[in-house]
Parts: sequence; C-alpha cells; structure tokens
Amino acid sequence: MSMDDVFNTMNNFEQELKNFNDNLKSSFDDLHKNHEVVSPLWDDSMRKEYDSKWLSLEEKMNQYISTEGGSYLEELIEKIEAIKGYLYGT
Repeated sequence: MSMDDVFNTMNNFEQELKNFNDNLKSSFDDLHKNHEVVSPLWDDSMRKEYDSKWLSLEEKMNQYISTEGGSYLEELIEKIEAIKGYLYGT
C-alpha cells in the first residue's frame, strides 16, 4: 500500500468516524428520551436489575460521547496532517 493509499484510507476513516460519533450521539439522545417516557411506568424488580446494568453502560457511553470520541478524531486528524505533510510538504 502506497502512502497515497494510506492518506486516502485515513481520510475515509476520518469521515466514517465522524459519522459514527454523530450517529452514536443521536441514537443515545433518542434512547434517553425513550427512557424518560417509560421511566414513570416501570417500577419492578426487573427495572432495578436493568438500572444496575444500564448505569454502567450509560456512564461509559457518556464518556465516549463527551471525551473519547473527539479525542480519537483529533488524533486521527493529526496523523492525517502528518501524512499530508510527508506527501505534499507543509
């Protein structure tokens, strides 16, 4: 694989990561809205079990959405810029 191919692949990956992050945030926002709708109606032992698992997932998802997703994207852009500098100069 040539550096031109790597550059093109990295650019494609950047766009796909942006799309993934945007879609993940949108889906997670929708999930929160649905949780708010069903929350007052659901109060049983299964809800307590669900909440114990959900809270852990929610925390990790919020961390990715608010911090990690953007960090991954920034790192990727830095690498793309380095490749661009190598291929085309500064």
